[in-house]
Amino acid sequence: MSLNSNYFFNQLWGKTVAKFENGEFCSFALEDGEDKCYFQYIKRDIADELPFIEKNRYFDIITPFDYGGFYYSTQEVLKKGLSEFELKCKRENIISAFFRFNPLLNQNFDILKNYIDIIKIQDHIIINLETDYEKSFSSGKRRDINRAKRYDYTFIKNDSIENFYTTYLESMCRIGANDYFKFDKEVLSELLKFGKIFSIKFDEKTVNSIFIIEDELNIYYLLGSGMTEYLKYGFNSLLLYLICDYYSDCKKIFFLGGGKGGLYQYKKRFSKSRVPFYIGQKIFDKEIYDKLIIQTDRQKNKFFPQYRKKII
Repeated sequence: MSLNSNYFFNQLWGKTVAKFENGEFCSFALEDGEDKCYFQYIKRDIADELPFIEKNRYFDIITPFDYGGFYYSTQEVLKKGLSEFELKCKRENIISAFFRFNPLLNQNFDILKNYIDIIKIQDHIIINLETDYEKSFSSGKRRDINRAKRYDYTFIKNDSIENFYTTYLESMCRIGANDYFKFDKEVLSELLKFGKIFSIKFDEKTVNSIFIIEDELNIYYLLGSGMTEYLKYGFNSLLLYLICDYYSDCKKIFFLGGGKGGLYQYKKRFSKSRVPFYIGQKIFDKEIYDKLIIQTDRQKNKFFPQYRKKII
C-alpha cells in the first residue's frame, strides 16, 4: 500500500473533516533512512467544550472522520514512530487520544497494543465487487430491487450537494440523529473532491442518495439518505445495487461500514462478508484526565474521553 493510495492519508481530507470536529488538522511523520511512519489526526482544545479550562492549555486528539490509522513501511519504524508520537503528545499537553482504525488498512495490532488500548467494537460489512455480489444480497433485498426497477426512475451518477442535502437532513431528523452527525453542507461539498453522490430521481424529486468516497482500490459508504414517503418503493436497495454495478469493473471492495440498530441490520442484508473494526484509546496524562472527569461530574460517562459529553 502506498501512502498516497488512500483518502484517509490525504492531508486535504484531514484538513476538511477537521471542521466537523472543531479542531486543528495535524500530522506526524518519522523517517528512519528509507523507512517511514506517518499518522494524521485532529487536535482539539479541551477548553472549547469545558470553558472552565484555560484556552490552549490542554488538548485531546481524534482520528479524522471517519477512519484512519498508521502508515508504516516496516515494523521497526512503526515501533519508533509510536514511541516518538507518545512523547510528542506529552510535550504538547495532549491528555488523551481516540483512534478509529480503518478495517481495510493493514495494521499490526500486536505492536499497537503495546502503546494503545485496542478494543474490538463490531464487525463491519463489505461487498466484494470482484464476485457475483448480487448473490450475497438477501432474498428480501433482491425482491426490493426487482420491484423498484419497475418504476420510472432515473439513476443520477454525479448528483449535486444541494439535492443530497435535502434528503440527508430529512433522514437525520427521521432517525433522531445527534446534531454531531448533521454535517455542514459546505464541508460536505468540499468532500466531493474525494468521491461522488449517486441518487435515484422519481416524481421529479431526488428521493434517495448515497455519498461515496473513492480511493485507489475501494469505495466507502460515507452517508446515505432517503425521503420518508418513498422508502416503500425500495429505491434505497436499488441505489446500492446500481452503485455496485457502476464500480464493479474498477474497484475491489465496497465498504458499507457498521452502525447501530436498523442501519446495521439494513447493511447486513447486502453481504455476509465482514471485517473487524477496532478502536484505540490512550491516556497520556492520567492525573489531569481524572481531574477533568471530576470537574465535569462525568464519573458515570461511558464515552471516551470520559470528560467529554457523550455523542453516540
